[in-house]
Amino acid sequence: MNAEFQNLINDAEDHYLASENLYQFKQQISTLSQRLETYELLRDRELEVFQAVADQLQSSFPNLDAQRLNRALEDGLAILRYGAMAMLLNSPTYFQRGLLDCLPERVMAYELEAVEQQLLQFLQVQLSKRIAVVHMSSIQPYLEQVQRSLTLGRITELAVA
Repeated sequence: MNAEFQNLINDAEDHYLASENLYQFKQQISTLSQRLETYELLRDRELEVFQAVADQLQSSFPNLDAQRLNRALEDGLAILRYGAMAMLLNSPTYFQRGLLDCLPERVMAYELEAVEQQLLQFLQVQLSKRIAVVHMSSIQPYLEQVQRSLTLGRITELAVA
């Protein structure tokens, strides 16, 4: 349960929620069903999405060794899984702390910047082919957050060098 939702429940323990808090509570509840449906779709279609992404990465990077390819795919799976859970919880903080605080350094350490950028593009294309626009719009902010994080990590690396 995300902190905002938990705070609303805690606030209601000894008094009724104020109108604005009640509105926030309703918003959380009304979007939960769609977020849950999106989460289930992502979970159920993960294998087919990543098989297509893996095939595309191998075609785009034919000289990439299997270990680095697997590392990139593991990162991609983590991106999708953490993104799905953050989306379900409606918690960008969960995503930031669980994945984005370490992903840029990991990508740079294994010299996978170009591979990961391409992976993100392939992932978005494959998801767009397999889930409805309404579901894609639920996960898209998290994919964009990864894109920004990796771009900022690259800029920071260049500034330090």
